[in-house]
Amino acid sequence: MTPKPVSFIPHLNSILVSELQTAQSCCIAAALFSVEGVEQLREHLPEKAGVEVLVGLDLPTPPAALDKLLSWSSEAEQVRVRIWAPGDNYFHPKAYLVRQPDGWVAFVGSANCTIGGWQHNEELTVRVAGAEAN
Repeated sequence: MTPKPVSFIPHLNSILVSELQTAQSCCIAAALFSVEGVEQLREHLPEKAGVEVLVGLDLPTPPAALDKLLSWSSEAEQVRVRIWAPGDNYFHPKAYLVRQPDGWVAFVGSANCTIGGWQHNEELTVRVAGAEAN
């Protein structure tokens, strides 16, 4: 079995934006979204790309960011937003799965869907790419 290509990325924006621009769909689970993070997604994803978002409420996602996500979902039928209700444990993932014509690319690490998480903070993200399974 051939190992899948893996890369470590300190600033997610440097590579995620190019993957989003050609995405057929994406699934994002993040503990924290900001208004700017939602705007980055909307700006860089193709208009017809399918989008699934799972956001938590137990970290300080601002109400304005939730409003942006929910508005996007109501404007575009291919966009689905789910909210993880707080429970006994914190909802703390940071995963971006991007479907390309030739397979999937996954970004998993410490970067929330915020400008800080994508550009300014020193985060660690792993990129894993693989071909579409038959």
